[in-house]
Amino acid sequence: MGEIETFIDGYRDAFVRGDVDALLERFAFPVQTLSVIDGAATIGASDREAWRGVIGYIVGAYDTLGVAAATSEVEVAEPLAGIRTARVHWRLRRADGEPVYDFTAVYTLASVDGVLLIVSVAHDELPRLGAALQAAEG
Repeated sequence: MGEIETFIDGYRDAFVRGDVDALLERFAFPVQTLSVIDGAATIGASDREAWRGVIGYIVGAYDTLGVAAATSEVEVAEPLAGIRTARVHWRLRRADGEPVYDFTAVYTLASVDGVLLIVSVAHDELPRLGAALQAAEG
């Protein structure tokens, strides 16, 4: 297993554990985000405290939805020396193996002061998360 795959495995495990601090340690700040909703993109940048709120919200939503495991398919590229991307197709599951939802995220990673960190993330999770939360409510 390569460095990026090991990084993504640790990232996944931190989400499943709901460990917000461990997740924050995997990002460089400000982190740039690109979300795709209904074919349109929204772009943002967050400092550590703002991102703590975002990650906390997602961790709480996963808890509400009963997410207990996630599997992933990872494609790694190095478009520039020292810059790598990981395109990850995530499959979220409950403890009984029941699917919650799938989504795709593309992480741009760089070595910052000798530590591999996510500097940007593009994803299509928000519509799927919202739909799963609505279904759980109703």
